Amino acid sequence: SYRVWSPEVKQQLGGSCVANALASIFEAQTRRERGETPLFSIGGIYGNRREEDPPYGPGMVVRTACKTVVKWGDVPKEVFENLHEMEWVRTDFEQQYPNFADKMQKPLACYVRIGSFQEYKAFLTRYQIPALVSVQAENITGGAYSGGHCVIGIGWENDKLLLQNSWGIDNYTYPKIAFEETNEVWGVYGMEKPRFADVEPDRWSAKAIEA
Repeated sequence: SYRVWSPEVKQQLGGSCVANALASIFEAQTRRERGETPLFSIGGIYGNRREEDPPYGPGMVVRTACKTVVKWGDVPKEVFENLHEMEWVRTDFEQQYPNFADKMQKPLACYVRIGSFQEYKAFLTRYQIPALVSVQAENITGGAYSGGHCVIGIGWENDKLLLQNSWGIDNYTYPKIAFEETNEVWGVYGMEKPRFADVEPDRWSAKAIEA
């Protein structure tokens, strides 16, 4: 078994699971690199739909969310936060953006599609941060819930991914599933010139969306 550090997260919006997961990864990355654990804005990710075409749905597509953060970044939670649903959070983000545009940070410079359990283990052990994992909710709840969902991969136990959910303590918080039960797994990181064993260099970058 193996596990990396991750912040505890309680998702407060029905459609913000991707934003919750990304903010958690950014916090883990900053803690590892700087010894600090700043809170990134969930609303700053969830409300930024500038790389999407309307109408804007309540959820986010993982690939598009990564592409958006690479281009636009995110802000600290104390600068901007909005934990409401679409369309309110998107409208508020656009209205407030001129006030915090100069405070936007770029916690994500590149991302790569992880294609196997071995690649997943290699990413976690090398970079010591969680992976971004898209799943069907039924696969982590035994069928109690259904629909697309996003969590973070924080380790593994035997041949299963160890995930951390964002629904709160004792609510399917640390499910374990096989890699084949995931929809997509992404490694996201803030470095400009990444190197990752067993992954071709051209798979690293925002263009990984084409993979």
